[in-house]
Amino acid sequence: GGVGKTTLARKLYADPLIEYIFDIRAWTCVSQVYVKRDLLLGILSSFVNDLTDEINKMSDKQLGEKLYRLLKGRKYLVVLDDIWDCMPWNDLKMYFPDDKIGSRVIFTSRNIDVSLHVQGVMHTHVLRLRTVSESMDIFVKKVFRMGLCPSKFHEIGFNITKKCEGLPLALKV
Repeated sequence: GGVGKTTLARKLYADPLIEYIFDIRAWTCVSQVYVKRDLLLGILSSFVNDLTDEINKMSDKQLGEKLYRLLKGRKYLVVLDDIWDCMPWNDLKMYFPDDKIGSRVIFTSRNIDVSLHVQGVMHTHVLRLRTVSESMDIFVKKVFRMGLCPSKFHEIGFNITKKCEGLPLALKV
């Protein structure tokens, strides 16, 4: 991790234009070990104000059907963050209606094979590591308030950025 997948998805998700365009927006984190029920409840809780006891008592199938009914006919954006394999998508895809009105499901994954094997994926965007020059720019902006690196720290900064191997998160931490 650390290339910026979640950060990019968060910026898109929080963009005012995106809020305007989509009737429903939902975000849930999948992670390595996932539970279908938790994912369904996570998605629902993003746009259902109060998950009632009735909803919490529903079976996974009932939760999925409820999600489908709530999304049907509405333009939605759902972000499934940090998918490690195809199973979560295979478990959930039937609950996302394809009404041809511009709805989107975005997922982030550190495993490129996930996007290659998921049916229905229209576009895969692979984030790249930063060059040494880009890394140095990120480092300098984070460390030095004026955005300029004093010459006496240039070599140290360069060595630090090389050790971060182009990962933006490592550069910021």
